[in-house]
Amino acid sequence: QGHVAEGIVAKGETATHAFAVDPNRDTIIVAVCDDAACSDIRVVGSDSTGAFLTPDLTTDSEGIVTIFADAIASKKLKVEVSTPGCKNAACAYALSVSSRPRSYPAE
Repeated sequence: QGHVAEGIVAKGETATHAFAVDPNRDTIIVAVCDDAACSDIRVVGSDSTGAFLTPDLTTDSEGIVTIFADAIASKKLKVEVSTPGCKNAACAYALSVSSRPRSYPAE
């Protein structure tokens, strides 16, 4: 199961995407922005209960977040993308959401 999204987000703004995910699998979110115009992209995921999941806290043009199956309380995932390192008025980005078997057995 994989999803791809792309867009343009204005500096200081946030773009939001919704994805269906399997709460029994780990979810991997990868976001990238153009190195020439964007030195930092941020990614935050939340489930349908509004609980924030592991954010990307790195400061580079790639953001990678792994959300373990036990952290997702629903089948819907909201992903917010921002580009605080954008050197222009707006920056383009691409976002990939995929899954893998859970890393550890359920208790």
